[in-house]
Amino acid sequence: MANITVLAPHIDDEIIGAGGSIAKHIDLGNAVRVIYVHSGDTPEEVRVRESEAARVADFLGISNAHFLRQRPTSLTNQTIEEIVGLLRRQSTDFLYAPHMDDGDTEHVSVSQLAHRLLWLTNGEYLREQNGRGNLKGLLLYEVHRPIGQVHYLEDITKYENKKIAAIRLFESQIARVRYDLSAIHLNRYRGISTEVAPSVEAFQIAGARNFFDLFQGGR
Repeated sequence: MANITVLAPHIDDEIIGAGGSIAKHIDLGNAVRVIYVHSGDTPEEVRVRESEAARVADFLGISNAHFLRQRPTSLTNQTIEEIVGLLRRQSTDFLYAPHMDDGDTEHVSVSQLAHRLLWLTNGEYLREQNGRGNLKGLLLYEVHRPIGQVHYLEDITKYENKKIAAIRLFESQIARVRYDLSAIHLNRYRGISTEVAPSVEAFQIAGARNFFDLFQGGR
């Protein structure tokens, strides 16, 4: 059983970028937790979006959702220490976050944070935050802009319908932008262009201690 933590700059990014992989992890018996950085700009938006996140967590079987309620571009050191403590307490094996060139300033900030969390969590830093972590690698997902250099492709064909159903539970966002359609077309494009499977999620990998051992026996 692996412990997976997904960093989401905004509520719904985690499902748009890695929803199929999340569903697959849960189906395989792995624990998936999500840390949401920003929930909204007004109390009403926060209420609506966090309620939608709770529905998605229940639908997919996500173990825990943690809401920081901060802007990704202005996280305090105290908040970063809080995240390190969460990753260590949850014995996180793999961390997911947006890739560095995702086309959104706040997504890039969270990607930079994720790279920093690798050495903060595994190192001798912040020892008072639940000791030392054991992160094995960081997987970077795509939301707004496709990854230029893909390192890993995950076959999500079996979970495509579940991913799209989960995205559609974010009703407040779907009313503005059809993220369900953008996600399904990107995943199918990845499948067609790589000939891996009909529906595929693409990732970059960072910080893997041993890239070749990472996938022995499956994740």
